[in-house]
Amino acid sequence: MGLRPPMRLVLMSKDGFRIPLSDPDRPCDDGVFLGGVPDAMWMADRQHSYSQGAGQVGATWQGQVRREKQFELDIIIRGARTPYWVDAVETMCADGEQQFTLVSLHPTIGWRWLPLRLVGVSEPMFVGGHPGLGLGARLRLIVSADAPVWRRFRNEFTYSAGDVAGGVIRFPIDGTEMVWPEFEITGGFKSVKLRLDEASLWQELPADKQGWRVNTDPRNRLVQTLGGKTDFVGFVPHWPNPVKGESVGPTVREGKVFVEAVGASEDFTLKLRFTPERSRAW
Repeated sequence: MGLRPPMRLVLMSKDGFRIPLSDPDRPCDDGVFLGGVPDAMWMADRQHSYSQGAGQVGATWQGQVRREKQFELDIIIRGARTPYWVDAVETMCADGEQQFTLVSLHPTIGWRWLPLRLVGVSEPMFVGGHPGLGLGARLRLIVSADAPVWRRFRNEFTYSAGDVAGGVIRFPIDGTEMVWPEFEITGGFKSVKLRLDEASLWQELPADKQGWRVNTDPRNRLVQTLGGKTDFVGFVPHWPNPVKGESVGPTVREGKVFVEAVGASEDFTLKLRFTPERSRAW
């Protein structure tokens, strides 16, 4: 049995430039390091939403809200290239307009990443008082995660006419957070209906030679043909709740959505896509 990879943390810019922060395989006397474990490794901050009617004793739970998360990265720089790494860190963070990413590699749950923006940065404290000595430095980054969840590679699942014949399709969710799936429907059919749960109204789609794309995320709600036509004249229902899923293991949940395909031919295909997210990186 091979050894599992060690836990690693990396800062990465949008153009792919990487600054390793934690890597047990590299020398500990040269490079960039973390002075402590960031608060963001476990995003436990949740706010519960309640409603209360006149005369009601207590309140009715309406779900959870995840607010923006702000935390600190304690950056320690060692070695002869201290000025280079100080400049690299400050350049990556820029002025807060440019987003960068904290990337985590865990030995069991794999890669996860957290998009960040700079809130503030301290003045570098150079060992010996001068950057030219190359003895090391320390600075603190205050960063903000507007969506405080760790993301993973985008998942895609494909279903045939036979798969949707039962009216329900199921899929694994490799994360702890609810998901807003995107659907792509191609092939022959007379009509298709979709919904995320039994309490919601159906999204009805007529036959179209090019096929359909439906994005359920409220931030990018979309119903259009694969040819790009957005003048859809049908009813687009409001879907208030994403797919929650049920736990089927320590790290995986199973989600389901409801599909009715009338007159689906052998070349009928439904693709379901989403980005799984976790509240923690380990």
